[in-house]
Amino acid sequence: EVELEPGLNNYRLPPPPSSLEEWVEAIRQSWRFLLVAPRRITAPLLASAYAAPLSEIVVPDFTIWLWGGTGSFKSTLAALILSHYGDFSETNLPLSFESTSNALERNLFLAKDVLTVVDDWRPGVTRADSDDMDRKAQRLLRGVGNRQGRGRMTADTTLRQSYPPRGFVMATAEALPEGPAFQSAAQRALCVKVSRQEIHLPKLSKLQQDREWLSVAMSGYVSYLAPLYERLTEELPAQHEELRGLLRSELPGSHPRTPGNAAVLIVALRQLRDYTLSVGAMGRAESQEAYVE
Repeated sequence: EVELEPGLNNYRLPPPPSSLEEWVEAIRQSWRFLLVAPRRITAPLLASAYAAPLSEIVVPDFTIWLWGGTGSFKSTLAALILSHYGDFSETNLPLSFESTSNALERNLFLAKDVLTVVDDWRPGVTRADSDDMDRKAQRLLRGVGNRQGRGRMTADTTLRQSYPPRGFVMATAEALPEGPAFQSAAQRALCVKVSRQEIHLPKLSKLQQDREWLSVAMSGYVSYLAPLYERLTEELPAQHEELRGLLRSELPGSHPRTPGNAAVLIVALRQLRDYTLSVGAMGRAESQEAYVE
């Protein structure tokens, strides 16, 4: 039995699909997430869900910073993609910037090999509120970007255990992490902007109604990865390095981290494609079209 910390207790995967028909339906529902908004928004989010179980192999040393104004459905999108890992909605996302920095660090350590959402970074009403929010965001971005916890000492100068993040982290926010204080930390984020006008509301509502299929798809994905894990440990880092090299020439002038961040997401989408083909949820041409677009 596992007793999860408050905030993490909605993480729950069902048993893998019991029939091929269920497996196919679950995977197709997961792919349908791409249709609820433009691909520049949905593709990185879908990739993050499938990259998280590979965190020990291809380290996601960046945060997806999903940002937009109030009413832009950013928390709704984050909750929907997080539904690959349990029963989540915009009202019960696991973590929030209202938590203390120490609580965030501890929970991101516990959330190993899963996607985690830290919700609702926003400019503070007062200077003190703003400074507090900025400190939390900087610590989050640096911790994820460096894959390190904060070092601590006890009163007798012995070192306490640190708590580095061990999964894939997404943050929702009302603005970009800008300004001199974020000059370095912001480079550890992959920023995805969303607006209300870009959301296809009927498709979003339909997928929300069917979101229990998403965790079925993820459960099947984990069972698919398990016997391949040792081989993937050797193959995926080489894939990532090759992609990073190619993207450096495709993204001239970008920050040095950007090609590596994009490569992590592409590796994950390739695994989703291969998983889809292994079950026969799509034909090769159909899955290749969805993957390329």
